[in-house]
Parts: sequence; C-alpha cells; structure tokens
Amino acid sequence: MKTPTNTYQYAKTLPIFNLKIKCIVFFLLLGSFLNSQNQVTLVQSDMASDPFIRELDSSVTRYNYHNPVEKVYLHTDRDLFSSGENLWYKAYAVLGEHHQFSLASKVIHVDLIGPNTEILVSQTNELFDGKAIGSIALPKNLPAGNYQLRAYTNWMRNFDHDFFFTKMVQVVGATDMPPPPQNISDAIDLQFFPEGGHAVAGLLGQVAFKAIGSDGLDRKIRGYIKDSEGKPVIHLGTITRGSGFFYLQPKLGENYIAILDDGSEYPLPKIMDQGYTMTINNTGQKNIKVKIQSTEPLRKGPFYIIGHINNKKYYQGSFEFENQETLSFEIPKNGIPSGVLALTLFDQNKKPWCERVVFINNQEGLVINAKISLEKISKRNEIAVDINVTDTNGKPVSTELSLSITDEGQVVKNLNSGNILTHLLLQSDIQGHIQNPGLLFKDQNRLTLHAMDLVMLTHGWRKFPWQEIHEGTLPTKEFDFAKGLTISGLARDGFDKRLKNVDLNIIAKSGDIVGMLSTKTEQDGKFLIPDFNFNGTTRIVFNAISSTKKPLNVKVTLDSNRISVPPSHFKSHFIMGNTKEVTKYADFSSTRKNMRLLYDYDNTTELEEVVVTKIIPKKIEASMPSTLGQTPDVTLHTKDTRESGLSLMDFVSRFAGVTVYGSFPYIAVSIRGRGAPLWILNGVPVGNDIGSLKPSVPAQIASMDISNVERVELLKGPSAAIWGSRGGNGVFLVYTKRGGGSELKLSPEFDITGHTAEREFYSPNYSVKLDRHSFPDYRATLYWNPTFRTDNNGNAKLLFYNSDNAEQIQVAIEGLSDEGKPGAYLKTFGDKEEKL
Repeated sequence: MKTPTNTYQYAKTLPIFNLKIKCIVFFLLLGSFLNSQNQVTLVQSDMASDPFIRELDSSVTRYNYHNPVEKVYLHTDRDLFSSGENLWYKAYAVLGEHHQFSLASKVIHVDLIGPNTEILVSQTNELFDGKAIGSIALPKNLPAGNYQLRAYTNWMRNFDHDFFFTKMVQVVGATDMPPPPQNISDAIDLQFFPEGGHAVAGLLGQVAFKAIGSDGLDRKIRGYIKDSEGKPVIHLGTITRGSGFFYLQPKLGENYIAILDDGSEYPLPKIMDQGYTMTINNTGQKNIKVKIQSTEPLRKGPFYIIGHINNKKYYQGSFEFENQETLSFEIPKNGIPSGVLALTLFDQNKKPWCERVVFINNQEGLVINAKISLEKISKRNEIAVDINVTDTNGKPVSTELSLSITDEGQVVKNLNSGNILTHLLLQSDIQGHIQNPGLLFKDQNRLTLHAMDLVMLTHGWRKFPWQEIHEGTLPTKEFDFAKGLTISGLARDGFDKRLKNVDLNIIAKSGDIVGMLSTKTEQDGKFLIPDFNFNGTTRIVFNAISSTKKPLNVKVTLDSNRISVPPSHFKSHFIMGNTKEVTKYADFSSTRKNMRLLYDYDNTTELEEVVVTKIIPKKIEASMPSTLGQTPDVTLHTKDTRESGLSLMDFVSRFAGVTVYGSFPYIAVSIRGRGAPLWILNGVPVGNDIGSLKPSVPAQIASMDISNVERVELLKGPSAAIWGSRGGNGVFLVYTKRGGGSELKLSPEFDITGHTAEREFYSPNYSVKLDRHSFPDYRATLYWNPTFRTDNNGNAKLLFYNSDNAEQIQVAIEGLSDEGKPGAYLKTFGDKEEKL
C-alpha cells in the first residue's frame, strides 16, 4: 500500500486493518487519533458536513438544552449508627457534562427509608452554589437493621428514579428488627444481557449475565445453557459480583434456556433475525477495541458509531463494510474524560441498532493527602490534621472539602465502598446496586478493567431516548428546578369575600433571619409564595395592599403545603447479626445515650415534615408589637409628650439626627442628611403617592396627627437591612392606637416550618476546663467539618480533640473542585500500622 502524502485528502479511502473499508473518524477532543496496528494518524475530516452527523448534532444539542443532567451526592460522617443518634451529611449537587456545581436547583431533598419501603424522615435543605449541609436525628425507637438514605432534586424527579443518590446505612436499634415472614424465599433473579442489546441469528456474540438474590445482593451460580432440543450448548458460572459471560452464535428460531444446579430455569432473550452485533474489549489501558458484525442485507449500507459521556459527544465515526463480514477498529482513551462512555450504532436511516457502554478511567480526580501532628494518639489530646490537595500533575488546588474523623475502634469505613468519585463517574450513570465500587477504581490492571467491564455489561445506564430525539418531541417537564419551597393559600377580606388581584406583603422571621416577600392574589383569591428559603419554625405576617396602596383587612387560610415525595422501592430483610463490630458499637452507644443530654447542648427541635404548616392566627393587641419582634434603634411614645395637636412630622423631628423641612404636601424627612427614608404604617410599607417630582413624605403619613399614633420606631443601619434597598436611608415604623383615626388593619400571623433547621456538630474544646468535661467521652465521630477550603497552595489545617478511648482514627475527606474534578481520601492513623 502506498502511504498517502496528504492524510487529510486520503482519509476517506484509507485501508485499515487490511480491510477494504471506508472510514471517516473524528475524535472530538484530540482532533486525531492513532491507529496502533498500522501506525497511521487520521486527522479531523469533513464529517461535520455529513447530513446525518449535522442533523444528529442539532437534535442532541436541542435535547440536552431541555434535559440537562443533574446529580447529587451525600458525604456522611459514617455508615453505622444507633437509634437516637445524629447522622451528619454534606450534599453536593452538580449539573452538566463537566460535573460543575449546580446553580439551577436551590433545594435538595433527603429521605431516610426503612426496610419495608416506609419513608421515616423527609427533609429539604437550601443549596448554596450547589452545596448544603444537614443532619438527621434518627428516631429513638428505630429497630436494628439496614436503612436507605436517598437524595435528589426536584428536577431529577423528571427522569428515572434509579439515578437518585442512595446509600445503605446500618442502625444498631433499641430493638431488633422483627424477623421476616417465613415464606420469603431467597429466589434468584437471573438476567441476560446480549452485548450491544440483542443476540442476532448467525452472528457470534457475547452474552453477559447477572444473578441477584431477593435482598438485591450478588449471588454465585452454576449451570448450563440448553437449546430447544434439550442439548447442552455451553456451561454457565459466575466470575465476580454475581456476573459472568459466554459466547453464543444463536440459530434462527431457537429458544435457549439456562438451567441452574438447583434445577431452576431461566429463558434467554429472543433472537433477532436481522441486526448488528458490537463486541468490545476494554481491558487495555490505552485503547478500546471494537468489532462490528451484521447480517448480510445490512452490510450494503453505511453505519455510524457515536460516543457520548454525560450527554456530550466525544467520538463519531462513519463506516462501510464493502462486502467484508467483520469490521474492527480502536478508540484511544487518551483525551476522553473519565466516565461512562455510551457507544451507539446507527444505520443510514438514523435507526439505533446497538448500544454498549464502557468505562473510561483516566485517573483525573483530585489528589488528596493528609497527615496528623502526633506520633501517638492519646486521651483527649489536641490533634492537628494537615491536608494537601493537588491535581494529577501536582499543581495545588484551592477547593472546598468535607471531612469526617471517626474512632476506628467503633466504626470502620470500608476503603472499597462508594465515595464522591465513584458516584459521580460511575454509580450516578448506572442502574442497580454496585457492591464495593471502590475496588473498580483501585488500579488499571487487566483484572480490574475486566471486572469493571462486566459491570458495564450487566447494568442499565442513563440512555438517550433516540426516538424522541429524532422526532424532535420535547415533553413538558412535570418538575422544575426548584428555587425554594412554595407556600400557598387563600386570602379573604374582613367580610370573608375573596380578595382578587390584591398585593400581599409578607414578612418572615426565622431566628435572627428576617426577610420580606411579596405576591399577588389571583381572581379566586388564591396565592402562591415561591422560593421560600427559611429554616425551621418561621413566623410569617401577611399584609394586604389595595390598588391605591392603602392597607386592607385580610384573612389568610394556608394550604397544608406538604411536599409529595417519590415512592420508595427499598426493601431489606437483613437482620443485623451479633458481630464483634456491632456488639462493640452497641456497648459504646449505650454509654453515649446516657450522656446525650449532657453533650447535646444546642439541642434543636427538628420537625420531620418538609413544610408542615401549623396555623397560629394572632389577635391584634391593643398595642401593636414591633414588627416580627425587631428591636428598633430608637422609639418615641406619644404618651410621653404632654403637648396636644402635634402633627406626626413635628413628633418625628424629635428623633436625634432627623430633619423635617418643607410644607404639605411636599414635606421631606432625612436622617443625618441622607435621602428619603421608608415609611411603614402598622407593618405595611406606604408608598409616595405624589410621584417622583420631590422626595416627599407619603401624604397618608404627612397628614396624620399624634392623637391616633401610639408610637414611632426608627431603624437605622443594620437593623433596617431586612427592608432591602428601600430601607437604605432608614425606616420609620408608625403604629396607630386601636380605634384611632387610622384604623389598624388585620394582619394575620402564622408559624410554619421551612427547610430543616440547621444543627451544629458538637466538638469539645478540652483546653478550656468546664464542668461538663468531667463526664466520659466515647464519641464515635470525633470531628465533622462539612465545609472547609484549601488555600492557594492547596493546604488546610484543622484542629480537634480526641475522645477518652480512641487509639486509632480514620480520616475521610471528600470534595469537588470548581472545575468538576472529584476526589476522595480515606486513611487510618494510630499506634498500629497505618492502613493505606
């Protein structure tokens, strides 16, 4: 073969692998790739002008714009708990193909699900730049057993719920889990997965299988495959993780059945008479080997192979058999990001025939390391943890991380369990349970790569709905990106008539956090308050404003506003055994429970409902209280003056630093020479009804005399901040007397529950002697820090105090860089040999 002098010109007709085929390959990241067999470099060709590729790109781009992929992950302080303890977590939410922090969703849902699908706790937390921190107070009467932690966003509910974050946690309960019914058998679910999607008559192909028990865990099996005449065709046996594979060249019209050693029978999938097969070898570190076969009629036309990771295209190729029965080529892994790569085969009519996923592990995650300051860990000593984070090239990374330090004598985290790296790159795109996913990331040797490929063959994945994409149909989504909780209700006037198209101002206060919200009633008097982001018990006060900006009497009835949660399918018949680890943990747990009241100093009551609305109408007192309990900077009471006939403006001028000038109706007030302040009458903002010609006091305020005023409060600086920019020049709050000339309008108040109230992890400081420190300290989680950041050199230092008994500590660190690179670290420190 004559080597072409211009590979760009000759790329379309270049023979590859000694086959006379036409191949146009466009490797999106590199612009080129190396064929390892012929050492021929193919450069970027004119595939962008191919009608199929152009139309597919347009359709996929449109689909992705309307269907961005959002994922969540929870880092918990540990995996083993006892009833009544706190489970601490850090939530990460990412959006798009690069796993960057999601700014679309502002709310994350977290559920605790019991062994029989019951949802025991359901919470929401506000997401700040894709991150949230929270905790779950496990019920005190929780029986021992396995429980599921589930997390998702509102947007994720539009898609397959198998892609929600889930995690198994074990609980040492106050009582044992009741035994399962005796009639529950450990029936094996055996499923077969022809590579590429279908077994095709006459074509040799790989068929993978997976066996799981009634508890969802892997099972080992042995048996054989027989044909319709009962003749054995091939032996069957698991290799790893309940999975295995065999090669089969099926005959048209045959029905194959698997027979296990226990006599159970399982039919294989139906055989197709026409089609393609895609056989892939992904056990090499550098390249993916691909072999395509098809039935004779399909060899006459071209076909395409498209590769996507996280819905972004990284590979495309156009091929023709030209009378050959098999076509083989390689895809280099270098330059493709880590993750699940879905390869789809289309014919020239845009019909998808085969799809196969492979995992790319280019080990691009964050490199996290830690060391402690002490050679010996002893009772209650102060321990410093130095943390360093770099990329794979050794460049320092400044990023936010979460950290848990536990007593390994009580709780041992499994080095091979899931973490933020395994979840974002693998588990979040694969259906079904993957046991010990960390083992699949430990190295790049052939056995590890083969085990990973079996997972790819035997699990469903996040698929493109190709028919929907080609047809251009974009169904309306039921669930939006939530920006907050929603409060709804009905507003009526003092005569119980529905208020139509009336402005409602709402003042909300949770703890020291105060804010203002506004909405408008519909024709039927109903209203919605979207984007409500307050934590815990929140007091809200409603004020109604007429179209002429006058306060109205309003009666409000709130809806229950409970958030519907997706159904649970989690079931566990596991009965926790009396193992050495569980027994030891239960002993420590019993001691801790006796000390809980002593150590949980900032005990906060948390309601389990997401938005449980408890309506508490408030009667208007004779003396109106300060708005939401605010403490004003200065207050003047009219009862303290003996002068009569004073105008409100004369009275206001008695505040220090307040100047009143002009004459009605153009009266202006300033506080220490600043601009016009905001006026609030009985909790309702009063606008200037003269216009913007002059910064005048509203006529309703300027015309008042003090005979109808009970008091005036002045807010300045930080205390006026809740009124936003309108209160930048100060705020006057005018309260009238009951029955006065300016009638006090009905402003109903309610106590509702917003997002889950935030709790603070208790970490003792033994450098300060306190009476409480005289009690034993048997903490399981020694230190929990859900949010800290490394500096520009990639370094951070954290301090904590040891318990009374921990001799070995386990440090678990997880995080995600601003560029979407995940990282995880787990190591044990202590007297015994460190476990890497």
